[in-house]
Amino acid sequence: MTRRIISFPKQIVFFTVIVCILSGCPIMPTIHYSAIQADFNRGDYQKVDNELSDVKIQALDPKLQFNAYTLKAFSEWQIGKYAEAKQTAATAMTKPGLVAGPRDKFFMSILPTLVTSDELTTKYQKLTAPRQITMQTYKNDYESGYKRVVTSLKDAYSQAPADVPDSSLHYARCQRKHALMTWREIMNNIWNGTDFNSEESMNLREEARDRAAKDIQATSIGDEIKKEEKYPCPEAKALITAQATQ
Repeated sequence: MTRRIISFPKQIVFFTVIVCILSGCPIMPTIHYSAIQADFNRGDYQKVDNELSDVKIQALDPKLQFNAYTLKAFSEWQIGKYAEAKQTAATAMTKPGLVAGPRDKFFMSILPTLVTSDELTTKYQKLTAPRQITMQTYKNDYESGYKRVVTSLKDAYSQAPADVPDSSLHYARCQRKHALMTWREIMNNIWNGTDFNSEESMNLREEARDRAAKDIQATSIGDEIKKEEKYPCPEAKALITAQATQ
């Protein structure tokens, strides 16, 4: 008799959970999202991207949706789906009714800039070594892009809301440092197309560096790098993971 009294409520709970899952109760998306978080923490970005469709994100609790978009955008970025990552970030930042934590919101605000920085770096790294470029190629392919990246990241951490933690600001500074370093490397590989060590080539490189410093209102690119080197470089995934599991 006692066994029946204990067993009966358990059966009710079991069947109630099954019915709730089948009928679309919030418990199903929450359990699903926990699994996605685990995939993200393991670095399985392809799986996270595959699982987090827009339909599934909208089925989540509204309090989780912005973070879900963040995990998806980050994953798209990591697997090289640059255009999709930018679009996902734009969707999250403009969609009404989403609840965004300060870390996630700040990260998503700078993600398009981070993607652009990676696009520029990837383009440069695909060049055949020693990756020497003419001034015209530099102007066409890199100059304005790096100016936007470096300026945008500085604006982001300089104008961030007070509730954005220092770790997020440090991350933006670190990414700006990396962009500055790559930008400087590219400028240091400018030549006249004939003789890399000629006076003309050296003057072209100096011209590019001076113009870059002026464009970002700095004494030099090297000085800007030194300013950013004072700050630690936290891992972006760790920042997002912390927000996701709160």
